[in-house]
Amino acid sequence: MGSESITYEFLLDLKRLSDACRGFERRISALEALAIAIAAYIIFIPLGLVAYFRFYWSGTPLEHAPLALSLIMGMIIAHIIRRRRRISIFDLFEEELSEKLKAAYDNRFHDSIVMRSLAQDLRHILSGIQEREILDTSRLHRRLLAVFAMLVLAVVVSSTISDEITPANLGVVGGIRELAEDVLSSKQPVSEIRDNVSIYGKPSLAVLSETKLELELYPGSGIGSRARPTEATERLFREGPPGQGVAVPSEVYIESLPPKHREIIRRYFTLLGEAES
Repeated sequence: MGSESITYEFLLDLKRLSDACRGFERRISALEALAIAIAAYIIFIPLGLVAYFRFYWSGTPLEHAPLALSLIMGMIIAHIIRRRRRISIFDLFEEELSEKLKAAYDNRFHDSIVMRSLAQDLRHILSGIQEREILDTSRLHRRLLAVFAMLVLAVVVSSTISDEITPANLGVVGGIRELAEDVLSSKQPVSEIRDNVSIYGKPSLAVLSETKLELELYPGSGIGSRARPTEATERLFREGPPGQGVAVPSEVYIESLPPKHREIIRRYFTLLGEAES
């Protein structure tokens, strides 16, 4: 009989349990990746990386760059851990059953009376085993607890540390940025700076009562003032001749007032004269 036509029924049950094991390991790896990503994000907060991107790229996809970087790091590290921790389906059974399965699996392409008897015996055993019986669910529970603990820690750190970090104090990131600017500015020729760099710079940000305000200054718009050097001069008050009041008739005064106010002022003086009399 050709090897292509040999099919033992225990292989179907072994495949069922193997698929359940691989799915379980994928869930374990996903939880590990999430826990590692949250841990990396927690580290980014005191370094000032989160505040840096949140302030300078607010409202853009770059604002979430630290979160994306954390997720990528988590997936890479979890994938490496999963490759190093390869679990064979045969290691999940008892020692005696595991040895029988290995022997039967290695001889799955051979047709013999001994192999048929072993395959039938294994078929009877494996058909009564459920997926949850060979999986260590406590590992899944520990990963879930680790993810929950990391989430709580991330909320606490984000609410306490990130509020204290401002653009003027961006931790390690701010120091690196200032150092890079100093190095670049010291190496760049003055002529190149004068030719390539705008003296007005890019639109900047201001902070007023923890609120970010976008400021744009345009040259030649007539806004602002220029300081001009002036010589100090001494200015004194000069005395003038005392003035002398000249009485004019009330009719002339009334005629000089705006038409809409004449009647109001006339009534005012009339009432004032009646009160004095």
